[in-house]
Amino acid sequence: MLGIIGGSGLYSLDSLHLLETIDANTHYGKPSSPLHIASSDEEHSEQNQQAKIAFISRHGLDHSIPPHKINYRANIQSLADNGVTQIISINAVGACNANLAVGQIIMPVQLIDYTYGREHSFFDSLESFDNHIDFTLPFSGELQQRIQATAAALAIDILIEGTYACMQGPRLETAAEVRRIMNDGCDVIGMTAMPEAALARERGIDYISLCIVVNPAAGLEGDSINTEDIPHILADAMQSVEKIITAQI
Repeated sequence: MLGIIGGSGLYSLDSLHLLETIDANTHYGKPSSPLHIASSDEEHSEQNQQAKIAFISRHGLDHSIPPHKINYRANIQSLADNGVTQIISINAVGACNANLAVGQIIMPVQLIDYTYGREHSFFDSLESFDNHIDFTLPFSGELQQRIQATAAALAIDILIEGTYACMQGPRLETAAEVRRIMNDGCDVIGMTAMPEAALARERGIDYISLCIVVNPAAGLEGDSINTEDIPHILADAMQSVEKIITAQI
C-alpha cells in the first residue's frame, strides 16, 4: 500500500474517498495524527489493496507540531504496521539553487542531514551488522520515475535532481548558513526529510520526497524571507500534488 506523509499545506486528501480512520499507537508512542485510509474509488478499493492509500499529517491536523518535535519513529512505524510499502513524503522547501523557481516541484536524489537531538533510528541497540542500513541512495529511484511519469501524463512538470539539506528548525537559516549549505552542494533546504527517510529504510519501505519550492533561501533575494506568500504558493502546488496522488492510486 502507498503511504502519504502530508507536510506543510497538506493536512488531508479531500479529493479521495475516506474509508477508515485509525487512531494508531505504537511502541514508540502516538503518531502526529490519526491514519486516514482512503481511495479514489470505494468499490474498486474493496477488491484491490493497491488501490488504497494511508495518509498521515506530519505536523498534526492543526499544524501544531514543529519539525524538531515530530515523533518520526511513531509516524513511520504506524504506516509500516498498516501495510505501507512505499511512501511519498510532501515537503515544503527553500531553494538555494538559483535555477529552481518558486512553485517548482522537485524530487531530490540525495540529502545531507544537519539535524541533531532527534531519534534517528529504530535500533536502540545493535543486534547485527544489518542494523547499519545501506543509505547510499536515500530515495527510491524507481518510485521517483513512476511519479514523474504520472505527473507528465497530467502535464505537471517535476524534476528529479538535486540534494536536500535537512536543517533542525524551526527557525529559518541565516545567510551564512545558506552559503555553507550551497558550498556543501545542496539545492533545497527543508526540516523534515530526516530522520524520516532513514527510518523508512530501516523498515524496508521505499521512500521519496516530493518537494515544493516555497521561497528562495535566506540572503538570495533581499534581506529577509517573505513568509506571507508561502500559504498561497503551497495551496496552488497542492492541487497538482493531489492530482498526482489520485492518478498514482
